[in-house]
Amino acid sequence: MEYEKLGDHELVRHYIGGNEWAFNVLVKRHKKEIYQRIYFILRDKMIAEDILQDTFIRILRSIRGGRYNEEGRFLPWVIAVAKNLCLDYKRKTRGARLISYDLIVTELSSRKSTTMKCRISEEQLQQQMEYILNQLPDVQRRVIRYRHYEEMSFKEISSVMGTNVNTTTGRMRYGLKKLNRMICNNRSTFSDV
Repeated sequence: MEYEKLGDHELVRHYIGGNEWAFNVLVKRHKKEIYQRIYFILRDKMIAEDILQDTFIRILRSIRGGRYNEEGRFLPWVIAVAKNLCLDYKRKTRGARLISYDLIVTELSSRKSTTMKCRISEEQLQQQMEYILNQLPDVQRRVIRYRHYEEMSFKEISSVMGTNVNTTTGRMRYGLKKLNRMICNNRSTFSDV
């Protein structure tokens, strides 16, 4: 049987049935695209290779553990796993940066406080900003995080999220409007910091 001609869902089924070659074909088929997406986020070849391996290990465990639900969406599922591993890596290795807003401060992460009181205030403000950011719809929050935390271009964000640039910029615009409204509604909270 020529496994290269089979669809992803058939290869997964063969792998579950005990054929190790089927998974090798899946890896060979999608390895390059998944690596490119990981590299696009992390911008480091060695780390991207590590995350790629971790992605396929996670996929193997999920399939073996019976946690994979075949709906003809193998590649999008693998890409989602890879993105989550990238975000986990970034959270562990880089302190979260605060999005800059004119209403509050200009990039808290770039300035260094000299007193303990100022450092505590900045931490509290950063926590409050995180709380407000987490109130946004998922797609808007992700675009803002990619743009401001990951410093990705709109073209890069569009590629990662599988949308066009116009959709991405629209989500950003609406997300920022909502954030500004929420900040204005909570201005007293921020001024107490």
